Amino acid sequence: MPLTSILIPCWNALELTRVSLARLLRDTTRPYELILVDNGSRDGTASWLGRWARSARRRLKGPRRILILSNAANRGYAAAMNQALGRARGECLLFGNADAAPTPGWLEAMQEALARGGRVGGVSPCANTPAARDRGWSAPPWYDDLPGLDRFAAAAALAPRARAFIPAPGFVPGFWFLTSRRVLDRVGVFDERFFPGGFEDWDLQWRMRRDGYAVGFAGRAYVHHVWFGCAARNGLSEKRLYGKTRLARFLALRPDAAGLPFHILVPGEQPAARPAARP
Repeated sequence: MPLTSILIPCWNALELTRVSLARLLRDTTRPYELILVDNGSRDGTASWLGRWARSARRRLKGPRRILILSNAANRGYAAAMNQALGRARGECLLFGNADAAPTPGWLEAMQEALARGGRVGGVSPCANTPAARDRGWSAPPWYDDLPGLDRFAAAAALAPRARAFIPAPGFVPGFWFLTSRRVLDRVGVFDERFFPGGFEDWDLQWRMRRDGYAVGFAGRAYVHHVWFGCAARNGLSEKRLYGKTRLARFLALRPDAAGLPFHILVPGEQPAARPAARP
């Protein structure tokens, strides 16, 4: 079973980071290592990560390795990810966010999706809609708290329409994105020109598509995302990261990406599998 390197930048969002890492430690059962990058936090995140790691290492169930990298100042999402990639040992690579909460079976479902459909470059899980981003760990009408999140995720994974891999016609969210070292060896790492963040995930997916890889969704995995939760706690708005000015800059670099849609897959919106062709 391949080792997965889970890479998560952390930056001044301690209350979200606590939940994210607690869920990760509880709900990840396949072999993995965890590489955390503190990007110059000033809210106590750096010292808390050290204490948390010492406690996690003493547990019987947990990651093969926990590595914490510290930066004196914020280097941006892309640079932090590249920094973590330089220390990663896994064949599977998970680009995570400290404002995301996985649910039981997430890694199994995402690895299954990555292995499906031939040349799959990377997959994103199903998630809550961005409209619920200001409500923390709730996403009505589905659930109102973390225990409810578990029940919803279990039901969504077992739904008859849930498919292992669902290809996307364009870009998918990069907040909890699984790929492989084999793919990155071909397409390269994150472009650090997208500082402090925003569109570096689209740029990576564009290079995957250019090289003939598909991107899509793991239809049986569900991860809750507090959309722009970490960014907002650092004074960065959605418009600053993904507004028209930033989009124009991205398209100036990648003009062939114009017209490609962006899609978030929400359970219940999964497309039905195509019926088998008649003989």
